[in-house]
Amino acid sequence: MNLLRNTLGKRLYVTSSNLPTIYALGTPAGTKSAIAILRVSGSQAPHIYESLTKQRITKLKPRFAHVDQIYSINNNLQSEPRSLLDSPLVLYFPKPNSFTGEDMIEFHLHGGKAIIDAVIKSISNLHDPNNLINIRYSEPGEFSRRAFQNGKFDLTEVESINDLINAETETQRKYVVSSFNGKNKMIFTQWRTNLVSAMAKLTALIDFADDNEMENDSYLLNEIETEVVRMKEQIIKFTDQLNKSKILIDGIKLVLFGSPNVGKSSILNCITSEELAIVSDIPGTTRDSINSVIDINGYKVVIIDTAGIRNKSDDPIEKIGIRKAKQKFQEGDICLLIIDSTNASIDSTLLEMVQSQDKDNMKQLVVVLNKTDLVSSQELTQIKNQIENSLSSISPLITTVSCKTQDGIQQLLSMLTKQCRDLTTTQEGVEPIIMSQRVNDILTNDILYGIDEFLRNKESQNRDLIILSESLKYSIDGIGKILGDAVGLDEVLNVVFSKFCIGK
Repeated sequence: MNLLRNTLGKRLYVTSSNLPTIYALGTPAGTKSAIAILRVSGSQAPHIYESLTKQRITKLKPRFAHVDQIYSINNNLQSEPRSLLDSPLVLYFPKPNSFTGEDMIEFHLHGGKAIIDAVIKSISNLHDPNNLINIRYSEPGEFSRRAFQNGKFDLTEVESINDLINAETETQRKYVVSSFNGKNKMIFTQWRTNLVSAMAKLTALIDFADDNEMENDSYLLNEIETEVVRMKEQIIKFTDQLNKSKILIDGIKLVLFGSPNVGKSSILNCITSEELAIVSDIPGTTRDSINSVIDINGYKVVIIDTAGIRNKSDDPIEKIGIRKAKQKFQEGDICLLIIDSTNASIDSTLLEMVQSQDKDNMKQLVVVLNKTDLVSSQELTQIKNQIENSLSSISPLITTVSCKTQDGIQQLLSMLTKQCRDLTTTQEGVEPIIMSQRVNDILTNDILYGIDEFLRNKESQNRDLIILSESLKYSIDGIGKILGDAVGLDEVLNVVFSKFCIGK
């Protein structure tokens, strides 16, 4: 395969017919299912179809489903009779109008392990290098890699395919789609167009410096600087959106903390709808943190139940649990302070933990008054006032629940959903974007670095127009790395596609 470039720098790939034809299951291997999809891509795809079915490829109408019978292929066709393996649906996608840009065939087999193994073995038996028939099982991500190499997608779109497959929640899926549909590609392409335009103006200044007046040079440089500064603001906002996405991928850390026996474990079980934690009237039942990954209205949340925190304890194991609980509180994104409504005083250790937070890194604190079925509404109002006075410097959200009657649980979940939304939205109210860490690193280390170097050198007394131009070129090359248009991408591609599943 050779990489060519046209005058605009756009990549043009020429895929050699000598590349191996690849095949793999597009559905999970090793699981029993009604249907198993086997994908084939490459110049030998028609040969594989004709050998398996004893039919000519010309009988297949492209992109229409056909029912065919496929037969075994033995290593020695003369010595063993061919047996019927299955009657699958077959779809044919001629090049270049296929996912990979090559000839592709999909066999929708019945999902029995014996059928799948027999078909795969038959295809592998067609490998015949002596007759220039090169067929092998796909490597991870090789179908998507060929799609990229044949210009069907850029690198951001290809990576989003993998992110879409790995999306665990509705929110993750929603924010991956912007890359999958090419929205981010348009943003990067526009950035590159603007930077190339700025670099062209600098080149004109370099080439025709002797013909220009100094005032005109300064005016043009200031015009370029204005454009570059505007670009920097856009890129910083985009990077901020990406940083917000990290918490969506890793999961929002929700920490439950409070005194012993206030009902933290009960609330954990109510939120997760599972008996994850032991519930007991004995104080100090939870000695260690319990982690569980859950989906709260489309947000991935890592919920952490901690040991009860109190001033005095003679139990060395409980002391370790309290120390861990304090550490988890510091690591949490949202912290639920659970309080027993029948004994609403806040332990001094808890009060100190909450009030000693850094003002610039304040936790999103929600106070949950539990066991409200055991107190009157009048008492509950008094308790709320008491809590507000105790935590007046923090102004926490306060809600009430009863794990016994389930009252208030849905309100608590709605409150947590809003907290999750606030955590993943920028200050301007812009929603996050999910892209790979690779993109985030290039934005910072290449694109913004090049722009900062331009701005720094522009203000230098001994500024050099060639250095200014090279700084912008560094940023332009960074965008090329993101899109996959940069030269020498083999190492980058190996990292990207190694994370894909086989068959994709």
